[in-house]
Amino acid sequence: MNIGNHHAYVIEGKKDLIFGDLKKYLSSEFRVDEETHPDVFYFEVPSFLVEHAKEVKDTDSKSPFRLSKKIIILSFDSITREAQNALLKVLEEPKESSLFFIVVRSARMFLPTILSRVEIVFHEVAREDVSLIDPKIFVGLSYAKRLETIADVLKKLSAEEISRQAVVDTIDALALYMKHQDGCMLHALRTLEYKNDKSASLKLLLERLALC
Repeated sequence: MNIGNHHAYVIEGKKDLIFGDLKKYLSSEFRVDEETHPDVFYFEVPSFLVEHAKEVKDTDSKSPFRLSKKIIILSFDSITREAQNALLKVLEEPKESSLFFIVVRSARMFLPTILSRVEIVFHEVAREDVSLIDPKIFVGLSYAKRLETIADVLKKLSAEEISRQAVVDTIDALALYMKHQDGCMLHALRTLEYKNDKSASLKLLLERLALC
């Protein structure tokens, strides 16, 4: 995992594998080797609700005991819109002493406002063929090659060789990856905002990303 100097990370992938890597990271960076530590907080729930966001906010307000940072680790399978708005308030103005790790299977569950406040970390087994287009390869292509790649995907969609949802998932994967490319954040966030709109043109959304 590539952890930099951001205050909040969304890590996509399998929870058990990510937790294992987080344990190694905490040991390496903060020398946290014990199973429990007063400055490491776990919020692991099936569905993240408003009351959980309030608990996180309360934890964020506290000062660390022994470390330079409080490590706040969230893990859930789903999150309500109300909880996202409540969590956003914490992520917008976190304490300098707080470091957040949000472990999920897919960042697709989050609103664009949340995604604009975090760094996305793709675990090495995170997306497992979700995308029809490899985002890392796509960003290295020329504009002409990007448009050719998109045309091929749309041709398969028209021939009903792939589903609309598969294309939506591909748009999602591309936008999440390209959000971190220079000059692409606004295009990516707008794309994420409109991708689930049934009236949205998938062709136009893909072209928006291709021309970024």
